[in-house]
Amino acid sequence: MTSQTYRTTVGAFVLGGITLFALGVIMLGGGRLFSNDVEYVLYFDGSVSGLSIGAPVVFRGVPMGSVTQISLVANPRDSNVTIPVLIRIDEKSFVRSSGTGISESFQQEIIRRMVQRGLRARLQLQSLITGQYRVELDFYPDAPAHFRSSTPDLEIPTVPSPIDTLQRTLAKLPLEHMVHSLDSILETLSRALADDKLKEG
Repeated sequence: MTSQTYRTTVGAFVLGGITLFALGVIMLGGGRLFSNDVEYVLYFDGSVSGLSIGAPVVFRGVPMGSVTQISLVANPRDSNVTIPVLIRIDEKSFVRSSGTGISESFQQEIIRRMVQRGLRARLQLQSLITGQYRVELDFYPDAPAHFRSSTPDLEIPTVPSPIDTLQRTLAKLPLEHMVHSLDSILETLSRALADDKLKEG
């Protein structure tokens, strides 16, 4: 093999390896290497049981993206634990009124303005059979925005889910006192009925 042929063979091998590497990166990245999709972080106070990676993110029923990561972060200073949920907003979910796409920076600006207007995220039951949840985006202008990350421009505040709200309401009810009062009423009613039967006899 001549020197020129050897160099050509090595060059072709290296070029082929670089091409395969690039294709692998793109495939492992889900084809999103050159996309304008933006990731946002959500912090839920309650349980995220039923929410899984790949769960849909919707805005008033319109698909917007999906959940990409669910983590558990412990704070050693106060022994507090938070659960950041990462979602990816699909670049194709936003289009201009003219029908053309938008850039990543413009998408972030739209989300930022929507958050200022009251855009919030909450968990919503997706299926009663499987118990799976999805992330629902909608406007809750009366809900204050509490940011917990160091990048608030890439965070969407959250509100409690309907189930969390119901659980908190039930927790505040004096159930033990209510049960005791009901027992007293039933006991009084039972005695009254017994006295009436004795008088009739």
